[in-house]
Amino acid sequence: PKDILTEVVSGNAIFTQESLPFNVDTANFSIEFTQTPLEFKYIAVAWQFGGLLDWKAVGVYSLDNNPNNPSPIKIETGKTYYISINADFINLPPQPF
Repeated sequence: PKDILTEVVSGNAIFTQESLPFNVDTANFSIEFTQTPLEFKYIAVAWQFGGLLDWKAVGVYSLDNNPNNPSPIKIETGKTYYISINADFINLPPQPF
């Protein structure tokens, strides 16, 4: 999408209030999905660097740790799923928005 805010408001994306440390080059982000079923084609840690619509992806969920190869996930009813994403503020992944 071109507008992450529209995706969140429309229910096509999930937003958390989690925050990463300031003044670092990289940080790990973990999230637990407990509301099921869910299916995601793309999961990213996004950095709001300016105004409400100013976002950059700083990390992408990928099974092979390749930000050029994002991995989808499908979470079945009754399952809990944990993922971890390395947010790299220096080496940004390809930008989806």
